[in-house]
Amino acid sequence: MTFTFSKDYLCNEMNYLSHAYLSFGNEELLVGNFIADKVKGKKYLNYPGGIQKGILLHRQIDYFTDTHPIVRYMIDCIYPNNGRYSPIIVDVFMDHFLAVHWEKYHTKLLQEFVNYCLNVLEKYKSYIPIYIQDFIEFAKNTNQLVEYRNIECIHLTLKQISKKLLNQPQLESAVNDLKKHYITLQNLFLDYFPQVISYCKAWITQNFPNLIIEN
Repeated sequence: MTFTFSKDYLCNEMNYLSHAYLSFGNEELLVGNFIADKVKGKKYLNYPGGIQKGILLHRQIDYFTDTHPIVRYMIDCIYPNNGRYSPIIVDVFMDHFLAVHWEKYHTKLLQEFVNYCLNVLEKYKSYIPIYIQDFIEFAKNTNQLVEYRNIECIHLTLKQISKKLLNQPQLESAVNDLKKHYITLQNLFLDYFPQVISYCKAWITQNFPNLIIEN
């Protein structure tokens, strides 16, 4: 399949699929998780309660990820060739591995799950910034979140990210690191992802004990 990417769909957060999964089937958590990257400080209080919870959950996921030694090691694996862009690239790689190993983590087929997410986001469209609405439309048209299983899609995603950065650093060359370190990176992801699942469920239970999520 050939992929073409709109220059306008990208934002700071690259791992949409992971954040969608970590919303555990709760619609408002999903919406908050998707928009959180552009909701700064106390501006989350401008949203309905359930979406606020999704924004706060997203921040916890980012904190857990950014401070986790496994993720740090994944970044270190590709750092020599990618420098300060390595965390962005690892975000994309993690969505790739999640898509590849989807059946380990969810009873729904990946396509079914992605369709569900896009429908929920359309339902809550009035709360979603325009640039994310553009991404949602783009994802519907290209099936990108499912196609993340394919390295070709990862290559073109990184290429498009590069075009959005000031010095256009050709991040797509990091696919060579993905191929070179594939088994190592994959095993690190498979160690990490169950931990972030457990962390998020425990955090939700502690902070929002009445919130209904999938087990």
